[in-house]
Amino acid sequence: MRRPRKRYPWQSWIGAPVAIGLLILGLALGLPSLAPALDSVLGENPDRHFANLGISRIPKIPPPVDFELSDLEGRPVRLSGLKGKVVVINFWTTWCPSCQIEMPDLEKLHQRFKTSDFILLAVDLRESRETVQKYFQRNKLNFTALLDSDGEVAHSFGIRSIPTTFIIDQSGGMVGKAIGARPWGSARALAFFEQLIHNPSPPEQADEKESR
Repeated sequence: MRRPRKRYPWQSWIGAPVAIGLLILGLALGLPSLAPALDSVLGENPDRHFANLGISRIPKIPPPVDFELSDLEGRPVRLSGLKGKVVVINFWTTWCPSCQIEMPDLEKLHQRFKTSDFILLAVDLRESRETVQKYFQRNKLNFTALLDSDGEVAHSFGIRSIPTTFIIDQSGGMVGKAIGARPWGSARALAFFEQLIHNPSPPEQADEKESR
C-alpha cells in the first residue's frame, strides 16, 4: 500500500504567489499586442468616422463663398487665408439651446488642436459684438468667433437650422457637414480630427481630373 504523499507547509504558501506571478507575466506579454490594434483605430482612414459622428460626407467641393468676417477684436478673417489648415466652421447663436449644449465640446476640440494645423470658426448670426463677447467671457470660450451681422455668409452656405457645422480639409475643400449638436470633444471625435490633421487623405480623383 502506497503511503500518502506528505505535504510540506511551504508548498501551500508558495503556490499562490507563483500562480499570480505567472498570470501577471502572461498579461504583460499580451498587452503590447493591444497597441497596434489601438493605433489602427486611430490611424485608419477617417471615412468610417463620418457616419459614427453623424457627419454627412462631402466630396471635397469648394466652399460656396470665400468670406471675410471680423472677429471679436475687429480683426478680419478670410477663409482662403486659412488654406493648409483643417477648418471647422460652426454656425450658431447665443440664444440657440443646441448651440449652447455643444459649446463646451467645441472648446475641448479647440484646446486639443490649437497648436496644430487647425482652426475653429464660430460664425454667429445677426447678433451684436457685445452679446457674443459677453457669452464667450461668461462661458470661458477661447476659440475664434466671427460676426455674420447681416446673415449673408450663412445664406451662402444654405443654413436653415443651427447649429450647422462644416469641415474643410487642408486643401480647402469641404469634406463634411453636420446639422445639430455633436459631441466634438469626445474621444471618437478627437481621434477623427487627429487623423484628418496629421494624416490627410489624398485628393479626390475628380479633383485630379479638373487640375489636368
